[in-house]
Amino acid sequence: MGKYKVMKPAKEVDVSAVKYKEEDIKAPHLTGFLFKLFVNMLETPLIGSSIVDSLKKNNGMTEMFRNTVLPEEPMFRPEFPPQKAEHDVVIVGEDESPVDRLEIALKCLPQYDPSRSFHTDPSSSFRYWKIRSVRIPASLCGITGLKTTYGRTDMTGSLCEGGTVEIIGPLASSVEDALLVYAAILGSSSADRLNLNPTPPCFPKLMSHNGGNAIGSLRLGKYTRWFNDVNSSEISDKCEDILRLLSNNHGCEVVEIVVPELEEMRGAHVVSIGSAALRSLTPYCEAGKKSKLSYDTRTSFAIFRSFSASDYISSQCIRRRLMEYHMDIFKDVDVIVTPTTGMTAPVIPPDALKNGETNFQVTAYLMRFVVAANLLGFPAISVPVGYDKEGLPIGLQIMGRPWAEATALALAAAVEELAPVTKKPAVFHDLLNTNRVHTDLSEK
Repeated sequence: MGKYKVMKPAKEVDVSAVKYKEEDIKAPHLTGFLFKLFVNMLETPLIGSSIVDSLKKNNGMTEMFRNTVLPEEPMFRPEFPPQKAEHDVVIVGEDESPVDRLEIALKCLPQYDPSRSFHTDPSSSFRYWKIRSVRIPASLCGITGLKTTYGRTDMTGSLCEGGTVEIIGPLASSVEDALLVYAAILGSSSADRLNLNPTPPCFPKLMSHNGGNAIGSLRLGKYTRWFNDVNSSEISDKCEDILRLLSNNHGCEVVEIVVPELEEMRGAHVVSIGSAALRSLTPYCEAGKKSKLSYDTRTSFAIFRSFSASDYISSQCIRRRLMEYHMDIFKDVDVIVTPTTGMTAPVIPPDALKNGETNFQVTAYLMRFVVAANLLGFPAISVPVGYDKEGLPIGLQIMGRPWAEATALALAAAVEELAPVTKKPAVFHDLLNTNRVHTDLSEK
């Protein structure tokens, strides 16, 4: 007879006894011809399912979803308890036009001072504005990326419409630009207003270049073992330096926390986001367009197809447990701070340039700290805090309570003031002709 594990209800778990477990991904790293061969084998009946079953078993997913009894009911989308109001903010209406909200957001910003944005040396700073998806590319590229609370922005018309993990958010050159884009795109769908009962959206008052007046009272939650579980100590050291500056310059308090069941959270996230992605793209694949997908996407899809209905229900039970853990943490802290990614931008092997690669170890480092906000729907922002010895950007992630975008933005603005000036990338296409702007400013 096989063995199974029965988990205690989340409310009965002794968090103080939780021991951190480092992530250990067991999967091949493949590029070039071997990668193409591997994908073809994954998509072959019987052979492919055997490979996927082995990968899942070796990485604990079989035990997690097939051999574990979970006492919680499933949570099929984030469910948030009522939240207290944020301080030192300007409340706006969701039904106001984007232009009206943008005008209100502009009034929350400091008076524009070109000398703060452009330097006489055009190589020392750069600015651009772009919208994509969100924290990992922001961290790797040395820019700001804002993920809003699940349900804060209407997903109607997007590829991932109907998912329970994905959101739409801005990538921008600064916290101020991210705030302006957020002001333009926010607005819950009618269904989310009814089901999620979001608090009124609001903007932080950034009139002075210190992130607002409410920063000093913030408590920053830090799970040290998790915070330091990175590919290079340069990453955690740079993030730690910023936390120290926040404490010294603004009076923020860093509070030690524990986040239970991180391994289960990663598994539930893979099943949840993988199922949503599979649902979105399956009609296109069935229409004969699968060949247009990259090999690494096809690898992911082969794994996603192996998830059963039972796996999905179990992952949603885990989501409810994790929501209870995190809401207990947020009783003692205002935000949770981590590095955004566990490594800086990885080297792309030459063999991967044409057909891509599969490297789950790198994926694990890149995803390590972003999973909680994805699965549980919390707002989070990545803001650059420096560079490693190779000159690659490092980001700090600030994750807030449900609907607390203003708090995350205010703290991010304070971080931005304390962090080193961002550098122009080695490869930079000056689409906005900023070199001419730099020259004009220096002449004046």
